[in-house]
Amino acid sequence: MKILVAISGGPKSIVTAWLLKKQGFQVRGIHFDLSSSEKQAERIHELERKLGVQIQSVSVREAWLRIARSELETSEVQAAQFLPKTVFHTKVLLPRLLEAADSYKTDRIAGGYAVTLQEDPSAGLTRVVQGAGSDLEAVLLLVGLGQIELSKMMLPVGSIPSSMLEKLALEVAPAEITREFDVDWKLVGQDPDLVPSGRSRIRYKVMTETREVLGESPAHLFENGGLWKHPLHPERIYRVKTFFRSESVVEVVEDFDAVYREVHLDEAYWFVKPDPGMREVRTGLLFQGAERPLPVRLVQYEGNRMKAVFDEPLKVADVSLENGQRVVWLENQEILGGARILVMK
Repeated sequence: MKILVAISGGPKSIVTAWLLKKQGFQVRGIHFDLSSSEKQAERIHELERKLGVQIQSVSVREAWLRIARSELETSEVQAAQFLPKTVFHTKVLLPRLLEAADSYKTDRIAGGYAVTLQEDPSAGLTRVVQGAGSDLEAVLLLVGLGQIELSKMMLPVGSIPSSMLEKLALEVAPAEITREFDVDWKLVGQDPDLVPSGRSRIRYKVMTETREVLGESPAHLFENGGLWKHPLHPERIYRVKTFFRSESVVEVVEDFDAVYREVHLDEAYWFVKPDPGMREVRTGLLFQGAERPLPVRLVQYEGNRMKAVFDEPLKVADVSLENGQRVVWLENQEILGGARILVMK
C-alpha cells in the first residue's frame, strides 16, 4: 500500500512516517513550505536521510498569503480571533495533500494529527474518536473533511499517549532536528505581508454612561448583541445600553453577573451527519480550556450557521470564549462535528 505523509518536520509527523515505513508500507513524504528558504530545503534533505523516505518540498507561501489575507480581514470585521494554524491546515495543507495523493496515485494519506479514526463497516462510516493521544487542537484542524476524505486517512499517533510519543520521537530524530521545524504561529499571524490593504469596517467608540471612553470595537460585535470585554481588563464585562449610529458610538454598562446563554456558530461542519429530519440535536460542546463537554441544544437555522443553547448559563468571567474560537460537539468519545463561534449572547 502506498501512503503519502504530510511531514511538517515536527515530532508527530516524523514518528508517523517512521511508524508507517516500519510497518511495511510504501511511504512518500510531502512538505508544505511557508518560507521557501534554502535552509529549509537542507533540513528536508537531512530528514530524508534520517527516515529513508523521499520527501517533496512544495512552496505554498503565495497561496497561503492570498487565503490568509482574506481570512484575516473577515476576522477583523467580525472582531474575531484569527487562527493562522487552523487556516493553514484547513484551507491550504489538507486540500493540497488530497490533490497530491490523487496525482501520485497513493492509496492513503497520513499526517501527525493526534486524532483516532475508527472504521465502522456496519454503518459505512469513519468515526473521529478521542483516543489516548488525541487532543482538541488536532481535531479542530480536521474540521471540514467529509467521510470520503476521512476514509483515506491514516493517523497512527492518535492512539499513542503523549509521553510515549516523545520517547519515540527522540529515537527517530534528535530533538535539535524537530526544533528546527517548529513554527511559531503567532509570528506567522503577524507576518507584515499578511496585512490587507483597503480594509473597510465600521468601528464604534465604546463609552460608559458618564462618557468615559473604554476603547473601540468593530460594529459586528454590538449589532449582534454580544457582550464586550475591556481589552486591558478582561475581567470587566459590559453590555450594550444604547447605540448612537450616526456618531459610531455605543454606550455600555458594566455587568458583574453577565452570563452566556447561547453561542451562535458559523462554518458548522459534521463528520457524521445527524438525521436530516431532526430540527434539534442534544450534544456536548467542547472548547479549548474546558475540562469537559457542556450539554447544549444545537439548532440549525441558516445554511452552515447554527446556535448552541446551554442547558445551564455560563458565567462570562469563568470561561474563555471569543469570537472566531473553534469548538466541537461530541457524543461520548466520538466527535460529531465542529464550528467557529460567531457571537456569544
